[in-house]
Amino acid sequence: MCLQGEVEVQAHGAWHTLQVNDHLYLDRHVEHALRALSDAVVLVNIQRRIETRADANQTSTN
Repeated sequence: MCLQGEVEVQAHGAWHTLQVNDHLYLDRHVEHALRALSDAVVLVNIQRRIETRADANQTSTN
C-alpha cells in the first residue's frame, strides 16, 4: 500500500504505478521489484496462510 508519494512495482512482466492509498496484491512466489518515483512511504504486509490438516492431507496425496 502506498501511504505517501508515488512508486512503481514490477510484477507479472509490467510496471504498476501506485499513488496514495493504492494497493497491490501479489500471490506468493511472484518475483517483483519496486522503484520510487518521488519521496514515498509504502506499507508492505506479508500474510502467511496457516496450514490446516486438510491442506497437509491434500499436499501429501498430490
